[in-house]
Amino acid sequence: MVAIRAEAAVQKARVTLAALVGVDNPDEIPVPTRLPEARPLCLSRAAILDAAAEAPSVKQAMRGREAAVAASDLARLQWIPDVNPTAMATGTIEQSVGAMVVLPTRIVAIRAGIASARAMRSAAGAALLQARRDARGEAEAALVAAESEEGARD
Repeated sequence: MVAIRAEAAVQKARVTLAALVGVDNPDEIPVPTRLPEARPLCLSRAAILDAAAEAPSVKQAMRGREAAVAASDLARLQWIPDVNPTAMATGTIEQSVGAMVVLPTRIVAIRAGIASARAMRSAAGAALLQARRDARGEAEAALVAAESEEGARD
C-alpha cells in the first residue's frame, strides 16, 4: 500500500515537472533510486542542545517570567504611601504649599495582591523551566532520530 502511494506520488511529480519544463513524455524524467548520503552535522551535539535553549518558546517563557517579576514588584509597591504635593498661587498676595498623604488602608487586598503576584511569578518560573526542558528534549529526540536513520542506512 505504501509502495503504491509512493509510486503515485512519483508519477504525479513527474507529470507536474514535465508540464513545467515542456517535456512531452513524463517517463523521460529520471527519478533517483536511493536517497543521497546524509551530511555530517556542522555543530557538536552539545552545541545543538545549547542552541535549543534559544528556541522561541523558551524566549516567550522568559518574557512571561520577566512580566511576572515586574507584576510582583508592582504589587509590593502598594504598601508605599502616595504623596501628592500641591501649590497654589492666586492673583493676589495669597500663596500656599501643601501635601496630601494617602496611606494604604486596604491591607487584606494588598496582601492578597502580593500573594497572587508571587504565585504567578512561581508559575512563570515553572513554565520557563518546562519550556527549556521541552526544547532540549525535542532537540535530543531529533538528534536520536537522525542518528537512528543514519545507522539504518549503513
